[in-house]
Amino acid sequence: MHVSFMVGLGLVGMLVGGCAMGGDGDPRSRLDGAIDGSALDAGDAVDAFGIDAPPECEGTEAEACASACGTEGVRRCTSGRWNECAPPFEGCDGVDQDCDGRTDEGVAPRSCSSGCGGGSESCVSGSWTGCTAVDPLPETCNNADDDCDSRIDEMLSRACSTACGSGTETCLLGAFSGCTAPPVRAEICNGVDDDCDGAVDDGITRACSGACGSGVETCAAGAFVGCTAPVVPAESCNRVDDDCDGVVDDGFQVNPFAAAAQSALTAAHAACASSSSSLDVCLTAAHRWCGTQGCYDSGVGLLGAASGSARVLCFGPRAVTVVASTFADVSSGAAIAITPSNISSRVALSASNRFCRSRGYEGGYGPVEHSNPTFYVGCVSAPFASYRSIATSELRSRGCDPIVTAEPVACGAAADAYCRDNGFEGGWGPVEWNDTSAAVVCARD
Repeated sequence: MHVSFMVGLGLVGMLVGGCAMGGDGDPRSRLDGAIDGSALDAGDAVDAFGIDAPPECEGTEAEACASACGTEGVRRCTSGRWNECAPPFEGCDGVDQDCDGRTDEGVAPRSCSSGCGGGSESCVSGSWTGCTAVDPLPETCNNADDDCDSRIDEMLSRACSTACGSGTETCLLGAFSGCTAPPVRAEICNGVDDDCDGAVDDGITRACSGACGSGVETCAAGAFVGCTAPVVPAESCNRVDDDCDGVVDDGFQVNPFAAAAQSALTAAHAACASSSSSLDVCLTAAHRWCGTQGCYDSGVGLLGAASGSARVLCFGPRAVTVVASTFADVSSGAAIAITPSNISSRVALSASNRFCRSRGYEGGYGPVEHSNPTFYVGCVSAPFASYRSIATSELRSRGCDPIVTAEPVACGAAADAYCRDNGFEGGWGPVEWNDTSAAVVCARD
């Protein structure tokens, strides 16, 4: 190495002695610089003449360097010599790192993330932006994990209300439910505003009915009132079911008239001119007169007499059946021979009673009409009549000795008095008698 250096100096001398060039291309200038150390180092001088120079670097080492555009680059060692300074790759910083006159070009997207997962973002004007990762959102009631905390619709509630007040409802499976506000109930008749519309028992009606029909009643102050069903009237004697109980003239099937005018009875049958008239004609007069009293079909009398009037017992159509028969049939049914000669006596009354009982009735009276051979009998059914066996003394105590008393009203009045004394509406008889026992028929409604 020392020899080479000496040879080199000899060459330099030759160049200095044999050449008189000047300028930057003049070897003398370079040599001058090499000698005084102002332009060349030893390696340059040696290289200028093709002489081996010492290595600048070793191996593959690298070092920072300034690129052509002033950015920090890297140069690498190759065969002992430094390569040109390589500019850095472009980065997301708004600077032309690679000295190509452009900024941030070709910068690959990078990964990014949020609480809900991963994504990517791009470099724009020196900044990373536009991360595609889904951001956590406030939790909403949608059956999804909006805030990405692995829970769905957690802790979500809101105010709710009904007409009856306020409360809270909670989110479940994407929907709010379970409102705790007081429920609105259907209005019922209880004096309470169940549906919370400000009115108590408003508009509540229901069907109602009475014996005579149906209607509507309205709730007021917790109770139903004012049923519009037809009012049930009191029953009256008019052959109409006034009280709508399915029974016509109930309570009017047996009615005692305490003072039927004798003149009216006489008008019904002229032969019944007074209480002393014969029994058959006054029975007919009572029968006819009762038929004019609205709801009665027949009656029995005279059961007592006062000045100008008599007591009569009238029967409605459910209590009495007027049976058209004959003298012969009545005689046969009663086992008593009835003829025109005894038609006016109590024997005919007894035969009439026996005839009715033989046909299933409780008792009877007659004749109520007769014109031989016809013979009409009034038969009274149970429960409107009661056949009563009594001691003859019961009649005697009331002014009738059936063995000897011929006056028709006296015995009728005694039988009627006995029945009333025993809780009946009245009665007639005697229909059977002997010295110790007798029978009467008592009537009840």
